[in-house]
Amino acid sequence: MKRTHIIKNFAFFFLVIFGVGFAQKNPKEIFQYPPLHAIQMPKIAEAVLKNHMRLFLVEDPQYPTIDIRIMIHTGSVYDPPEKVGLASIAGTVIRTGGSQKFPGDVLDALLETLGARIEIEMDQTMAMVSASFLKEDIDKILEILVDLLRYPLFPEEKIELAKIEQ
Repeated sequence: MKRTHIIKNFAFFFLVIFGVGFAQKNPKEIFQYPPLHAIQMPKIAEAVLKNHMRLFLVEDPQYPTIDIRIMIHTGSVYDPPEKVGLASIAGTVIRTGGSQKFPGDVLDALLETLGARIEIEMDQTMAMVSASFLKEDIDKILEILVDLLRYPLFPEEKIELAKIEQ
C-alpha cells in the first residue's frame, strides 16, 4: 500500500513537472523578431614597409577619431632571470618618462591638451602601444609616437616610481 502510494506520488510529480514544460509555447511562436541586418565587414588595407613592418588600415569615416595599435614582438619572456619585471617596468617608463623631444610631463600636458591618449602595455610575448586621438591631430601624434619609440627617456625617478607600483 505504502509503495503504491509512493509510486503514484512520483508519477504525479513527474507529470506536473514535465507537463508544465510541454505546455509552454516556443518563444518563436510568441514573439515576432525582425530580420537581422546583414553584417558588413570593413575593407582592410594592408601595406608592408621597407623595414618589413606590416600595416593594416581599417577606415570608418563616420567617426572623427583614429585608433592605432602597434604590436611589437618583445616581452617579459626575454627578461634575464636576475631582472624579472624588466619588460613591465620598461613599458611603463617609456610612456611616463617620455622621449627626447617630449619629456614625460610635457608629453602628459600635450596629450591632455589634444584630448589624446597613448598607452603602452607589456605582457609575456608582446608590447602593445595604443593611441586614440582626433583625425586632425594625426601628424602631431605620429611625431610623438615615432619619437617615443625611437628615443625614449628613462628618468631615474620614473623608474623608481614604476618599481614601487609594480
